[in-house]
Amino acid sequence: MAKYVDENGEPIDPEDLDGYEAVDLAASQAKPPSDERAVEEGPAAREGRPAAGRRRWPVIAGAAFVVAVTAGAVVLTRMEPPTPKPSISERVEAKSSEVRQSVAPSSSTAASSSAPEPVAGVGCGESEILAAVWKDGAAAPGTQLRVVEAIDMPVGFATREDEAGQRAQRVILQLSDERLGVYIASTESAQSNGKALWWKVPVAISGGFSVLGEAYGDGNDKDALRACKTIDEGAYRVVGEGGSDDHPTAVSLIKPIRAFGGELTSYALIGDKLAKIQIERTPAESSGGDDETGEGGSSSSAVPSK
Repeated sequence: MAKYVDENGEPIDPEDLDGYEAVDLAASQAKPPSDERAVEEGPAAREGRPAAGRRRWPVIAGAAFVVAVTAGAVVLTRMEPPTPKPSISERVEAKSSEVRQSVAPSSSTAASSSAPEPVAGVGCGESEILAAVWKDGAAAPGTQLRVVEAIDMPVGFATREDEAGQRAQRVILQLSDERLGVYIASTESAQSNGKALWWKVPVAISGGFSVLGEAYGDGNDKDALRACKTIDEGAYRVVGEGGSDDHPTAVSLIKPIRAFGGELTSYALIGDKLAKIQIERTPAESSGGDDETGEGGSSSSAVPSK
């Protein structure tokens, strides 16, 4: 009785061979019939007989197996069925899909191309800020000032601003890399006779953005070395808190912070709030020159003496 082993030489229980067709390799390699017998049987008979010296490839349960008998043992080796080739129409459709995906822009690309871009440069960026000026009745400019963060001015400052109205004299100084000083004259009458008392609000701009207090100033503060020139009041395209896309926004003062290749940042006094703003160019804006000379005006502003 023949022994059955798999291709690894492991024995197989004959009861597990149900559904397999064993081919005796020795029998399949038997001497081919003589020419006379071949003539008697004819071509039709020969077609049904396996060729001498060849292995049969029976298909069992959807898989192909090679069965050989060697020294009384039957070896079963499983052969994976060949991978079917795609038809011509399937290959054409796959290629067309690849072309469509390569040509069609992704939604993320379309969104990024329509989003405003922050403006970077070297210097104070005064020309970029002024490009956001929005005159009444004119189309919105291609440059805008985006409010990144805004803080309320303290009560003492807001009260003096209400008393003086639009004619209140205001000043913003950059006292250091970490601090601004925001000032307002105490009364309108004091401004006219040159004896104004200045109300000072120190503001932290490094390690956070916050009001540090308020009190009368001594009148001796001035801009730090290479601080940017303060830009006077005007109407600008401002977006974010305190701004509007529909109409110009009144801005009392803008204090640019000198940049060294990064995004241009400034601080703007808008109503009773001090806002940290970022300059942005909208997609409709043609590429324009930044203030890259690094020679943005150094302010000669100083708080008038008492």
